Amino acid sequence: MTQRRWFFSGSLGMLLFVCLLAGCAKPVPMAPGLAQDDQATVTPGSPGAGEQPPAEGQGRFDERDRRITEGRMPGGDAEPSPEAAREAFLNIDVLFAYNSFTLSEEAKPLLEQKAQWMVQYPGVTVQLEGHCDERGTVAYNLALGERRANIVRQYLTALGIGEDRMTTISYGEEFPLDPLHNDEAWARNRRVHFAILNP
Repeated sequence: MTQRRWFFSGSLGMLLFVCLLAGCAKPVPMAPGLAQDDQATVTPGSPGAGEQPPAEGQGRFDERDRRITEGRMPGGDAEPSPEAAREAFLNIDVLFAYNSFTLSEEAKPLLEQKAQWMVQYPGVTVQLEGHCDERGTVAYNLALGERRANIVRQYLTALGIGEDRMTTISYGEEFPLDPLHNDEAWARNRRVHFAILNP
């Protein structure tokens, strides 16, 4: 009887202790404006001939990256000045999911804005630079970067931008935007960058 009473009171005490700990646990703070499931969506791409794609990884975009992928400059939705519009054209990259050259739903309106800017400046020619994260072989990433640049060119051509105004090049993993070796850096490095070829 004494053993049963001790077991019961010990179990009750342990249960109260666990409940107390659970009640005192603090939730992990998140970046403002991000939901728990706001992660980069992975869309399978076409692997290189005879190569296996590297292990899959997903990264979180911060709020600035979200504005970039939605085609808005940080600081608001007001109509930008010509200088700010040019800077946005040059500095807001088209981002891609891991191992993919498929345009995301966020990339399409961004490309439409870039096409509008090119329509306003018909003398401008651009170079579309395809980039990848550091995972995978050099040859695989060069091919994937080329596919990314080409899909952007095709989309802009469909929007009415002449093919003669765009050239493509792939840098693969050679020039990372973010030199860190984590999911967030890799998400920023999977991109097509726009460079103006003429003043």
